[in-house]
Amino acid sequence: MEKCIIIDKADLVRESVGLLVHLGTKKDFEQLQKELTKKFKLSHDLYRKKFELLKQIEKDAKTEFKNDDGELEYYFGKENSDGSNIGEVAILWTDILYRNHKSLKEYREQLDKLSEKEYCEKFGNALACYNSILQSGEDFQSYTEPIQVIRILMQMEIKDETKWKLQQIFLNKEEHWNRIFALLKKAEKVLLPYEEEMNELAKIFAAYYKKVLNDVTIKELVKNAIDVTLDDNEQGTVVIPSFLLPNYFSIMADGKEKIDTPYYLTIGILFDDKFSISMTSLKEKEEGSEYMAKVLKLLSDRSKLEILSYIKNKKAYGSELAKQLNLTNATVSHHMSGLVNAGLVIMEKEDTKIYYRANIEEISEVLNSCLKYLTE
Repeated sequence: MEKCIIIDKADLVRESVGLLVHLGTKKDFEQLQKELTKKFKLSHDLYRKKFELLKQIEKDAKTEFKNDDGELEYYFGKENSDGSNIGEVAILWTDILYRNHKSLKEYREQLDKLSEKEYCEKFGNALACYNSILQSGEDFQSYTEPIQVIRILMQMEIKDETKWKLQQIFLNKEEHWNRIFALLKKAEKVLLPYEEEMNELAKIFAAYYKKVLNDVTIKELVKNAIDVTLDDNEQGTVVIPSFLLPNYFSIMADGKEKIDTPYYLTIGILFDDKFSISMTSLKEKEEGSEYMAKVLKLLSDRSKLEILSYIKNKKAYGSELAKQLNLTNATVSHHMSGLVNAGLVIMEKEDTKIYYRANIEEISEVLNSCLKYLTE
């Protein structure tokens, strides 16, 4: 097996953030269980055991956070259909994932020690990772001054309300850190009584993926799951179980010139030999006319059309697309989020860059479906 560390215990810092994200979406585990059971015919004992634990945690959390709906909605409510939220940007979560923090106290201390330059770099990296299943801050790491971060934030194609929130968070970080860490401490309080049960499931998770990775490489696993091609990483990979986001999957890839950190692969605990990781299981793909309407809406944007045309016969990275099409890096990142989530673009990670290429097969399939739908 390639160089790989599989975490076999629950990380309460990560899971505290996950609990806030779950509560912010205003979805419940009972509904998720019903949807997955119906769609994938899941009924095995371990599957039910996992959901029993998650539903009990959720019940306790709703009691603990009964007076915090406003705060949860502000920071962890979904800002768009991709499920992104500003709370994770505020606490520089994408950067923190590269580190192991023993406690929330240590996590906060690391934030407080950041210089202005470091803060700007890490906030820019968090913006670059906003909405992306493959997270890398390659195009944002040169922003080291506040005015640069504000400028790039204003150029992002997100809601004006979201821009304003992120600007206020960036300029008044300590106030917002205090508010979010108050929520995190409550989340940790909810999770502590369940740590032993979570660790038991984490050991089962680790044993399963140790077996999986004897048969396939990390590159193959990621390719099969989200159709992203990774380059080799001498630092290896760290595989982390995700409890409170149980059907979640993401790959963290550092964008430095010299890769000096492993890939960080986060996998929801629901995935096992009865429920394999795939694009179908990771996200709901709209059926029929709903999916066609989504694709046509994307293609109605001239910039997205130009991007797809540019990468129809070759791959290109974000900065190259920005230069060729006279767009900002932030705008390219925004467009790619929609195109990748619709399956129209495939991502590849090579060295320090993320490359994009058009998924010609998927584009042809959906356009042919549109033709049949409208003419036959």
